[in-house]
Amino acid sequence: MAPIRMIAFDLDGTMLRSDKTVSPLALEALRLAGEADVLRVVATARPVRAVREWLPALPFDAGIFHNGAVILLPDGTRRELGVGDAAPLVRAFLRFAPACRLGVESMDRLFANFDAGEIWPGIAFTRTADFAELHGDPAEKLLLAEPPAKLEAFRALLPPELYLEISEATLGMVLRRGATKENALRRLAEALDLPLAAAASFGDDVNDIGMLRAAGIGVAMQNAPENVRAAADEVCASNDEDGAARWILARLGGLDKPAGRGV
Repeated sequence: MAPIRMIAFDLDGTMLRSDKTVSPLALEALRLAGEADVLRVVATARPVRAVREWLPALPFDAGIFHNGAVILLPDGTRRELGVGDAAPLVRAFLRFAPACRLGVESMDRLFANFDAGEIWPGIAFTRTADFAELHGDPAEKLLLAEPPAKLEAFRALLPPELYLEISEATLGMVLRRGATKENALRRLAEALDLPLAAAASFGDDVNDIGMLRAAGIGVAMQNAPENVRAAADEVCASNDEDGAARWILARLGGLDKPAGRGV
C-alpha cells in the first residue's frame, strides 16, 4: 500500500464531532500525521477566520476554504476563485424573493440580512438590509439560508459562471464554477508537487464527493448519505466515533486497523 503524503479532511460531520468539537483522539491523529511529514489539509465550506478563531487548537498545514473558493498554501500564500462583485446578484435575489435570508462572504467578513447566529452560533457578522456596505468589493461566496425546495428556484437567476451547491440539505452556497473542493485539492497538490495518488481525503456530504474521488483513497464517514458512501473507496466509523482519526492512526501504526468497513 502506497504511503500517504497528504490528508484532506472536511470538518463538520467529519473531523468534528456533532457538538462541533475536535476530540482528543482527532488532535492526536493530526499531531502524529504532522510528525510523520504528512501534509494536513483542512477542506471546508467555512471561511479561514472561522477555523482560526473557532478551532484554534486544530493543527493543519494548508487549507481549502469556502468549498474551494480559497486555497491557503503552507507558506501563507492565498489563492482565490471568488464570485467577484456580488452586488448585481444580491439585487436580483432580493427582487425575486424580498424576504429571502441572504449572506455574502466578502473580504473575509460575513454580511447578512438575518441573524446568522441562528445557523452558526457565536459567529461575527455585519447585519445589513440592502448590502450597500459591499461597495463593489469581491466576494468569496453567497449564502442562501432557505429550504432546499426554495433554493432550486434561485438557480435560474445565476449567470453561467456561477453555480449553487446545497450543503447539509439546509444551506445554498453560490460559488464560481471551478471553486470546488476537488479542483482546489488538485491545484494544491500541483502547487506542492504532490501526487494525488498519495492523498487520502475524508468527507460526509455531497460537496465532498469530488474530493473523495480525486484522492488516491477517498474515505467517507459512516454518517454520510448513501450516495457519498457509494462514491468513496472506503467507509470509516462515524464522526462521533472518531472514524477519520482512527483511520489516520491506523495508517500511521497507532491502531491495529481502521474503524469501519471497505466498499
